[in-house]
Amino acid sequence: MKKIIKITLSIISTIISIAIMIVFGLIVYTEINKEDEKALQILQDGYAKVKEIIYGKEEDNGELDKPQKLDEIIANSGEINRYYYYEQLENYSKIIYNKLLENKENMKTGTYTINFGKTFNKLLEEEGGEEKLQGYYQAAIETYSYDNPEIFYLNPKNMYINIQTTTSKFETKYEVFLNSNKEANYLAKGYNTKEEVDIAEQEIKKVRDEVIASIENKSEYEKIKMIHDYLVDQITYDQSVSKNNIYNIYGALVKKECVCEGYAKAYKYLLDEAKIENVIVIGEGRNSNNETESHAWNYVKLDGAWYAVDVTWDDPVMKGPAYISNKARYKYFLLGSKEISKDHILSSQFIEGGKEYIFPELSEENYKQ
Repeated sequence: MKKIIKITLSIISTIISIAIMIVFGLIVYTEINKEDEKALQILQDGYAKVKEIIYGKEEDNGELDKPQKLDEIIANSGEINRYYYYEQLENYSKIIYNKLLENKENMKTGTYTINFGKTFNKLLEEEGGEEKLQGYYQAAIETYSYDNPEIFYLNPKNMYINIQTTTSKFETKYEVFLNSNKEANYLAKGYNTKEEVDIAEQEIKKVRDEVIASIENKSEYEKIKMIHDYLVDQITYDQSVSKNNIYNIYGALVKKECVCEGYAKAYKYLLDEAKIENVIVIGEGRNSNNETESHAWNYVKLDGAWYAVDVTWDDPVMKGPAYISNKARYKYFLLGSKEISKDHILSSQFIEGGKEYIFPELSEENYKQ
């Protein structure tokens, strides 16, 4: 038996030696005949064969087809799915999304670099690979933002995918990483350090805990209604559209001032904590003058069906102290598709030219208790 093993090893060693000699012979030949493309191709093929003999066949880093961490969490979780849009992503976008989620704490510095290594080598070898990668990144970051409203402190406009290319005669390798590029950091306006982000996060959690404690032991319907009422009572719609945090949950829950996106994100954030399935949707709203503007609202799942809730439009802008009737306060609460479609025009994209999403199908009729 030992003799057989010895002979086998000797044969393998001989094959490797011959392969290496062929490659080095071709190197000399190619240096003499640099114009000979055929020789160069033979050299590259020979190099690849030697690599395969020594190291085995190279796989695509095992990343593309491997279930991502979040896929496993969703599959094994008995709770609601908080990541509705994540499941609509292509695998490359899922890889990026998972890296963002894994580095949530690190990214509070605004300067942390996420290194993807050679994960995207195969993609970048394709024609138009860099453009495709940018598209996968864009889909990942916008999905991440709308699935996770608690990530209030990032400014995606200051986040960049960078590709470092190393080329040799034999092959081209790509290192991909995410950072702020030439920007000072990728934090949202008003935040410059991790310490500032941590303080803001604690303020948000304090409000969250108070709200969740107030709805304990309530029915799903009561929780949906009480969170809606809390936001209507506490928030003032910002008309300046120039202040910091008006598009996120810090503006909504701590500063008590935001625009429609802040209302929608705050509603999702609190409903997520209450374990009620919901999503943010966007499109246009049409007012009584038949004018349209960009708008955000929510879809909420109750008793197995989906309904629309527009907290922003249930909180009309009033001059001075004023009484809001129940009719006005719940005009856009748990509506079916027939009613909400009269003045809400749904868009399949969060940003122009971005990924197209599939939204939950609404009940045709409004919710009835």
